[in-house]
Parts: sequence; C-alpha cells; structure tokens
Amino acid sequence: MHIDRSLLPEVKRLVRRYRIKPLKRLSQHFTVSRGLILRMLDYASVNRGDVVLEVGAGLGVMTRFIAERAGRVIAVEVDERFLPVLRDYVESSYGNVEVVIADILKMRWPPFDKLISNVPYSISSPLIFRLLNERFKVAVLTLQREFARRLVAKPGTGDYGRLTVNVYVRADVEYMLDVPKAAFWPEPDVESAVVRIV
Repeated sequence: MHIDRSLLPEVKRLVRRYRIKPLKRLSQHFTVSRGLILRMLDYASVNRGDVVLEVGAGLGVMTRFIAERAGRVIAVEVDERFLPVLRDYVESSYGNVEVVIADILKMRWPPFDKLISNVPYSISSPLIFRLLNERFKVAVLTLQREFARRLVAKPGTGDYGRLTVNVYVRADVEYMLDVPKAAFWPEPDVESAVVRIV
C-alpha cells in the first residue's frame, strides 16, 4: 500500500500545541495517513446508522474521520493528557462524539455496532479476547503484523495457537492490508497490518 503522510503536519501541530510527548510504554503512535484511515472506514462500511467504538483515540485525528460518517462515536482513551485536545479538537466540532477517559480493559463497554482502532500493541491480545465476548457487527483493527498473522494462521503452521482457535470459534477474521511503519508518527519499531473481524 502506498502511504501518504498528509496528516503529519496536523499531528505535529497538535502535539506541540498541547505539549504531549508520545509515550512508548503506552504504544502511542499516531496515524498520519489519511488513506489508511479512509480504508479502515471503508472496510467497516461505516454509515450514519452506526455507533462506533474507537479504542485509543489519542489526538482525535481518526475520531474526526469516523464522526463524519457514523451516527455516534464513543472515543475511549486511557491517557488523560489527551482530554483537552479531544474536547477542543473533536467534541466541540462534532455533536455525535462522546469522549471517555478510561482503560478499555477495565471499563464496562457501552453498546456499539462497530469497533475501529489503531490498537495500542501492548493490549492487542487482551483486547481481542474482550472483544469476542461483546455483541458487535464488525471490528477493523490495525495490529502488529506478527500478531495479525497469528489471528489468521492456518492449522499446522507455526503461527497457529490458542489465540487463533479462540478467534475462529467465535468470528471470521480477514487479513486486509500490510501497513508500513511510515503510516505512523513516531514510527513504531514493528510493521503493522489491518484485520477485519466479523
């Protein structure tokens, strides 16, 4: 996939303005590719009838794109440093966005139709297991590529394991797209991929 970095100036401006330093321990890598975000929304077929749960809203860049298509967006972010930017940049401009500062793994999930997330890599496995216990139509997630391959592994291959079995029993998973490091800022140490879980 060709990666545009068209959102990089906006991301850097927000980081400077709100004096937010991305934390490596929270896997904070912001999407700077408009094309990647639009593809994720297309893969989820987001429309005005949908309630979309976004995990790891960060600066709210992807949240804005979701809000333009969805009926309602519940944007969850664990790092309270992002609350001012999410309120100023997203909630004040879009009446259909609710920002929740909480740990997605510890909170009670609200009802939703679709989940879209650039998943913080540190919570990929527990998030997937939690997601599989919820009622939803589709989830489109950017994950570490190695983890994404484990989700879609075939029996008898090295990547096949407990995670693969648990997902296959409860959902259909498709490997949609390889995502290069350049789609994010700061760039992660690993390559990523988009998967769709139905």
